[in-house]
Amino acid sequence: MTGAATATMSHRKANIGVLLLLSTALPLATAAAMPKLITSANWMLGAEAIAAAVAAVAAGLLLGYAGQLSLGHAGLLGAGAFASGVITSRNGLPFWVGMPTALVVGAIAALIIGLPALRLRGLYLGIVTLVFGIAVEYSVLPGTWLSGAGGSSGFPLPKRVWGSHLLTDSQIDSGIYLTICLVLLVAVCVVDDNVVRTRLGRAMRALKENEAVAAAHGVNVTRYKLLAFVVSGGIAGLAGAMDGHAKYSVSSESYTLLLSLQLLTI
Repeated sequence: MTGAATATMSHRKANIGVLLLLSTALPLATAAAMPKLITSANWMLGAEAIAAAVAAVAAGLLLGYAGQLSLGHAGLLGAGAFASGVITSRNGLPFWVGMPTALVVGAIAALIIGLPALRLRGLYLGIVTLVFGIAVEYSVLPGTWLSGAGGSSGFPLPKRVWGSHLLTDSQIDSGIYLTICLVLLVAVCVVDDNVVRTRLGRAMRALKENEAVAAAHGVNVTRYKLLAFVVSGGIAGLAGAMDGHAKYSVSSESYTLLLSLQLLTI
């Protein structure tokens, strides 16, 4: 590695360190210094905005880098949110267990979408993902087999830290949750940035330009298409859990086709 490359790497690590420090310190300092200026609703909006940013990174990774159109990313967010809800509400486990579970569930759901979409591209791929999103919105999430009362009635997502200890809507607890969301956003952005710099990122960009040419140059189109879906789906599932815990509940009405279109717009 050349001196210039080493300096660049050190500069990137320093920037990441500063971002993590600010993401940790600022919410907690704000919660302590300005309790009357920032209401609980504003804290929740901040956490929702961060979750939307994570979801947008997921959608951008699939469409922007790999060129794979998805109109059903809201379904992946819903899958992640409900997975974390089952873990934290039904099984009484902490949300820091529910969030990784949401990531895994989102990745598996994206893999299921990706398998039939391997030979599709453009509008046809968009139709397949659109059908998935509609099926999740109107059939899967409202089912009583998930929440017991039906997804349309809502499903609680407590911020359970451990046992009976929960993060409430108090200033300090809200600051702690916002800190967690900001750290996760930095981590997702670091993953996204490193994907672009690796062989996976180069292969994804080749797929976006021309799949036939990419295959002629030794790119395993099937493998990298599925990887793009899985990585994007995992991040989307995590974003769904972050959003659900910010709102304390989730329902099938939270993850509609409109949300998928909004993510594409972002």
